[in-house]
Amino acid sequence: MEEEVRMEGFPAVDEEMAEPSWLRRVADALRAPKIVEAPQSVIECARTAFAERRRRPGQVVHVARPLYDSWATLAPVAIRGEAGSTRHQVFSTAWHDVDLWGERLTDDLWYLIGQVLPKEGGAAIRPIEALLVSSDKSVKTGVPDNGEFHIPSVHPGTYDLRLRLSGAEVLLPNVQVGA
Repeated sequence: MEEEVRMEGFPAVDEEMAEPSWLRRVADALRAPKIVEAPQSVIECARTAFAERRRRPGQVVHVARPLYDSWATLAPVAIRGEAGSTRHQVFSTAWHDVDLWGERLTDDLWYLIGQVLPKEGGAAIRPIEALLVSSDKSVKTGVPDNGEFHIPSVHPGTYDLRLRLSGAEVLLPNVQVGA
């Protein structure tokens, strides 16, 4: 009777090991070395955080990773409106989310507006200073206003955005503006 139940409801039994072959395959898979590849954005975020800690010991720097980019999401042009006139990006740390909006002013100039939001909810955190640093290390300073920061007249390119808060800094590396 016991053999009939095994034959009807379970996979074949491996006589040598006296356990079902599927169970042995699962057990072998669980014992195998696990190789998990982290997403590239997470690796880059960790590298940047490590470099910041070495460069500025004692300073708390939260490195944000990109979560959302409206230009990476495909949408029909008729729904989006004029192609490429605005760009919405969201970046995240363990403690903050940063909402960043870019609006095209001319072919060569953009206007950035952003805000730092606490993960636990509540009102936006007004940064003490917002610095947009280009690859040639030139800096544009943003103007904090009512929980937002504004950076006018930005040329297209890749920047690091540093948001200085009370007691910490949020770094958004490789922010794409109009590119």
